[in-house]
Amino acid sequence: MGAAFPIVGGLFGAFSSMEAAKRQNELAQQSMRSSMDAFNLREFTQKKKRDALFSQTMERRDMEALKQSRFAAQARGRVKAAQASGGLSTGSGIGARQIHQVNQQASFGQEMLSRNEAQTLEQVQSDYSARRIENVASFQAQINQAMQQQTNETFAMISGGLSGIGSGMAIAGGGKDMGWWGGG
Repeated sequence: MGAAFPIVGGLFGAFSSMEAAKRQNELAQQSMRSSMDAFNLREFTQKKKRDALFSQTMERRDMEALKQSRFAAQARGRVKAAQASGGLSTGSGIGARQIHQVNQQASFGQEMLSRNEAQTLEQVQSDYSARRIENVASFQAQINQAMQQQTNETFAMISGGLSGIGSGMAIAGGGKDMGWWGGG
C-alpha cells in the first residue's frame, strides 16, 4: 500500500502543476490581448486627434487666406477709386506703386500663413509621433511582463510530478515507520 503514495503523489503533483501552469498562461494571454486592445484604441484615438488638428489648421489657414485676399482686393479698390477720383491712372506712377505695395503685402501675408501652417502641422505630427513612441514602449513593456508570467506546462508537470513523488515517498516512509503498513 505504501508504494502507491509516490505514484499517486507524482500524478497529483504533475496534474495540479500542469493545470496551474495552464491557468497562468491563459491569464498571461488574456493580459496580452487586453494590452493589444488598449494599444489599438490609443492609436486610433491619437490618429483621430491628429487628423482633426490637421483639418482645423488647414481650415484656419483657408479662412485667414480668404480674409487677407478680400482685404487686399478692398485695398486695391480704394487705391483705384482714389486715383480715379483725382483723374489719375493706376497703370503708372504713384497709383501703380500703391497697387504694387498692396500686392506685395498680400503676397507676404500668404507666405506667412503658409509658414505658420507648416510649423503647426509639423508640431502636430511631432506630438503625435512622440505619443506613438510612448504607446509602443508601454505596450511592449506590458507584453514583456505578460510573457514573463507564462510558464512552460511540460516543465511544470515534470517538476510537480517529481515533487509529488518526493512527498508520496515521505508519506510512505513515515507510514512504514509508524507501522501503518508492512514492517516497522
